[in-house]
Amino acid sequence: MARGSRWTAEQLGDYRKDKTRKKFKKEAKKQKYNSVACEGGLFPEIMGRSFPSKLERDVATGLCARLHAGEISDLRFQVSIDLTTAIPIPWCVDFTYEEDGVTWAHEAKGIETARYRLIKKLYAAYGPHPLRISVRAGRGGLKESTIIPNFEKYASRSV
Repeated sequence: MARGSRWTAEQLGDYRKDKTRKKFKKEAKKQKYNSVACEGGLFPEIMGRSFPSKLERDVATGLCARLHAGEISDLRFQVSIDLTTAIPIPWCVDFTYEEDGVTWAHEAKGIETARYRLIKKLYAAYGPHPLRISVRAGRGGLKESTIIPNFEKYASRSV
């Protein structure tokens, strides 16, 4: 439209319809690091739950299988943990559970970022529980590593 010209009532109505359509139209958001969001699996604890990646869903399925077998108890999802006591640095770990009287934190990690490397160092020094980290290994398998902070706390127990 030329400057200074006016819209007809029909043009204004069309403009408003288009504007509201764009406002409420939801587009599929691309996940960070090309991960594929997915729904839960076979166990009732994860049915209907959505996960940000297939790896996290697979780790949750394995933990639910261990829960039903009686190996672990008190499985929780997306638990916030403070990494230090002096300056609280909150970090949301994927899972926590009890195994042989010890509370474990469990993280499913696809891409190791600079922030995550820093958090691992802080966790090794100040973490409240032992931490298991699952990463994808070749051909769909999982590779696990463990960080045990303040080893003196856990020296009396076999971990």
